[in-house]
Amino acid sequence: NRWGFLRRSNGAVTILDSSTFSAWETWTTKINNAGQVIGGFVSPTSGNWRAFRYNGSAMEDLGTLGGATATATDINENGDVVGY
Repeated sequence: NRWGFLRRSNGAVTILDSSTFSAWETWTTKINNAGQVIGGFVSPTSGNWRAFRYNGSAMEDLGTLGGATATATDINENGDVVGY
């Protein structure tokens, strides 16, 4: 398994292993100034990609938006997320 991570400037590391979703793999793509991280994970039930947002304490499954797969590719300072 491969896990995305967040390493803060103070050296603290958070492994985004998506244990909430029992994901096989996670990846990160962007972070905003509020410390929100976005990316994707592989769903253990379907094997498809799903988008997520990490808010500093928990990962939020953003789903696939009606398609088979999705991943988050950018986030603004308001926490609005775009992807495909």
